[in-house]
Amino acid sequence: QQQRRQQQGQQQLVECTLEELYAGTTKVLSSNGAPYSVEVKPGYKAGTKISFNERSTFVIAEKRHPLFKRTGNDLTFWCEVGLPQILTGSRQRVKTLDNRVLSVEFGPLAFWSVVPREGMPLSRSPGEKGSLTVYASPISAQQWEALKTWGTIAKYITGLYIFVNYSSLIMPLLMVYQLFRATAGG
Repeated sequence: QQQRRQQQGQQQLVECTLEELYAGTTKVLSSNGAPYSVEVKPGYKAGTKISFNERSTFVIAEKRHPLFKRTGNDLTFWCEVGLPQILTGSRQRVKTLDNRVLSVEFGPLAFWSVVPREGMPLSRSPGEKGSLTVYASPISAQQWEALKTWGTIAKYITGLYIFVNYSSLIMPLLMVYQLFRATAGG
């Protein structure tokens, strides 16, 4: 088994920014003392393996991006807007991974807009791209994640409150449940 692992060689991570995975890039890396020119094609995903021989395999790793989040071939972008813009509609400017500026329109009370063919390129279908979803919200993406976490915590606190304050109901409910099981099973 150890000989088999040595024959397979080691896998080396190739860390790429989202911009590099969007446009494609070439990185010169060394493996087992030899230099390799690793071509990262547009649209490659984290986990994509590039092998040169049995002993040199490179695995794509995606660095976290401060503005965009990738899910498959789709991208999401979060922009903060004020309450008046949400109520009346607005137009938001989004700088893409290839430095173009898109103008994304939001109607009144619209919290997201999907822009087709502005996501990541499809590595196996040149010329095709995923979608870009732009969210407009009065809170940031980080605040939204924190709210989701607090929502989960609030559910547990509510359950604990009901358990503590209405614990006298637990025994009768358990008795009814046992009676129901006994009659249904018999």
